[in-house]
Amino acid sequence: MTQSLIDPMELLLPVVVAHRGEAEKSRQLSEDVYSAIRESDLLGMPISEAYGGLGTPLPEMLSIYEDIAYEDAAVSWVMWNAGLIGFYARYMPQALREELFAGRNRLICQSTIPAGELHQDGGTAVVCGRWPLMSGSPGADWAVLSARLFNDGQPVLGETGMPEIVMAAIPRDRRCRRARASRFLIRQRFCHRRAFRSTSNLRLCLCDLRSSAARSWPRCF
Repeated sequence: MTQSLIDPMELLLPVVVAHRGEAEKSRQLSEDVYSAIRESDLLGMPISEAYGGLGTPLPEMLSIYEDIAYEDAAVSWVMWNAGLIGFYARYMPQALREELFAGRNRLICQSTIPAGELHQDGGTAVVCGRWPLMSGSPGADWAVLSARLFNDGQPVLGETGMPEIVMAAIPRDRRCRRARASRFLIRQRFCHRRAFRSTSNLRLCLCDLRSSAARSWPRCF
């Protein structure tokens, strides 16, 4: 492990250890842990240096996730899921990359399950649906969601006759004091498996949320 990543680990791990018992009981990570994850800068590992990230080589990155999992597997799971976007960031619009990756400390929950719909209306996209297994959603700054594309109320079909799938990036409205009043409506449906109880694998619900169409792009994987 390089020295540049040792210092962030020394910042993060004591906080993880101090709060892991609390996380198992409450079935979600504490705000202190989410803050330590952001401050550690390790969310930038999977993001290319070209996009402002750390561009950490995969073997070294996996070794770090393993070290974190040794102390609390749920924290490692949430960080790994948050970092997946770094692997398909090249498909995103440039302006959206700059917005998402500003500061390298954005926690992003995401789902590649096309469990919702995105209806296009000019420069506006209307997103609705229910996405399961949204790890880390209570502490997320953004949600990146997979959805079926609709135009004029009808599904858009590709050349093979299958529905076109797009990704949509939805920001969390931190001005709202109550989590349920924010752009994310999180349903309390916990995972009961040991070591996953505190991952907050909850169901995220959106109902006719209007967002910029520039924050959506075709899914290319």
